[in-house]
Parts: sequence; structure tokens; C-alpha cells
Amino acid sequence: MIICKRVVLVIAFAFYTSVGNALIIQQQAVTGTFTNANRTITLQLKPVENEYHGMMTSAAGTFVMQAQEENGGLTGKIYGAQAVSDFKIQMSPGQLTFTASGYQEIFYHISYQHSLHEVDLSAYFRSSQPVTTPQGDFDHSYSHTHNQATEKITRSPSVDLTHTVEGLNKDHFLYPYIAGSQLAHFRGTSIFNSSRASSLTYVNFCPNGTFTRTYDGSFTIASTHGSNNDINAAGASYGRNSGTWNILEDNGQPVVKLFFSDGRTDFYRVSKEWAEAGSWRIGNDKYAIQRGKVTCN
Repeated sequence: MIICKRVVLVIAFAFYTSVGNALIIQQQAVTGTFTNANRTITLQLKPVENEYHGMMTSAAGTFVMQAQEENGGLTGKIYGAQAVSDFKIQMSPGQLTFTASGYQEIFYHISYQHSLHEVDLSAYFRSSQPVTTPQGDFDHSYSHTHNQATEKITRSPSVDLTHTVEGLNKDHFLYPYIAGSQLAHFRGTSIFNSSRASSLTYVNFCPNGTFTRTYDGSFTIASTHGSNNDINAAGASYGRNSGTWNILEDNGQPVVKLFFSDGRTDFYRVSKEWAEAGSWRIGNDKYAIQRGKVTCN
């Protein structure tokens, strides 16, 4: 009798251990950073209590996700600028298949790491009403500092993309490479840095000298005291900006300078060799350019 009880206990322990291990493996399979085949869309997912939260980023903008496990996969809602849609994720080794509103995309698992640590995405979830898109250009940020949440939206007028910019340097040898192109810019901190940050930016260069820029970013700042897991601050941001662009010289090197509608400026260093190659790296910054992809009028 005692032997039978021991056998039952051993079987029960083995069963619950295997179930627990399976749940851990499944959680790992859907946690981290994913990208589609041509690396134009990124997806980050993390477990939060009994569900998963995530963020999808593409040239179209940033979308926040909320999901639960169901039938070996995930089902949930994705929150965009104009609407809330249902989605499903089916899992297979090393990849996810995402389906929503007739759209399907395969994402490949590239890292167990993500940039959503301690970032509370629930502020972006809406049960019934779609997220309101700010008029014109905007910058939206959400952060946590010592458990205090802060949300901020800054709006500014957008630029008329059909207007031809006077003084556009069309004779510059880089103009054919930049006009009508889309630049993707990924920025990440070193893996040896306890404070993590990443951002993905898309710039559409209209041939008439105007541009639009969309971006999303996230960051975590670890405490200088105690464990590296002690997070002092974290946040996420996204936005849409517009303005005019031109090709100028900086210390004898060509740069593509951006003039935003609110008076800010920025620039990207570009060479003919980099533009012809289609991608390049400067430090922790990665760039890729697709020619002939953008029309704005």
C-alpha cells in the first residue's frame, strides 16, 4: 500500500513537473524580439501575469498588443491609430505566424531580450473605443519613474507634402539616391550597458523636398544601487513628424538635413557608396535605404 502511494506521488510529481516545464518553454517561445523576413516589421512580446503584452513597429506606425494563451497559441487585440482589431498567433519552433483582418505575416525569433521591461502598455489598451489619432504631427511618450506614471502628447502642424520646396539641391549627386527613398534607422545601446534603449525610425523622402518621419522607441534605466534587475525608470514613445529636407555639406561631407515644422532640425550622414549598398552601420546605429519606394503627391 505504501509502495502504491509512493508510485502515485512520483507519477503526479513527474506530470506536474513536465507540465510546468512545458509552460516555461512555451513562455520562452513567445517572449522576446521577432522580425519578419525582410526585417521591415519588428514585434516584441513579454508575459504579464496571465497574459502577454507587446508592441509591433513598422513604417505604418506603432501598434500595441494584448493577448491570452488559447489552443497552443495566442489570441488578443491589437490597438492601432484608427481601430482595434482581433489577432491570432500560431507558434512553431523559432517563429510565429501572426494573422489579423485578413493579413498574415511570419515573424522569426531573433532574441529572448526585449525593450519592454517595466513598461506598462495597459495605458494604450481600449476596450471599445479606438485610439484617437492626434491631428497633424505629434509626439507621444509614456514613462514610469519609481512607480509614477507620466503620459505626454505634443502636437504641431504638419507640412503640405504636395508643395515643392524652393532651393532643393536637385543637382547634388546624392539627390537621385535620396528622392523617393525610405530610410530605416535602428538605434540600440550596447549589450554591456545596464541601461537599455532602442528605437526604430522611418523617414520617407518625397522627391519635392518634403518628408514624413515615424518612430517608436523604448528605454529602461537600471538602478545604480543593488541588482541590475532593479529598474528605476522605463518608458515608450512614438510619433509622426514632417517637414522639408535638403542635401548640404558638413565639414566637406554630404548630409541630408531635416527641417521640422516645429523648428527642430536633424541630419543623416549618407554617402554614395552606402546608398548604393542599401545598408550601413555607424556605431550602434544601423541604416537601410530603399530607393523608389516613396511618392508623396
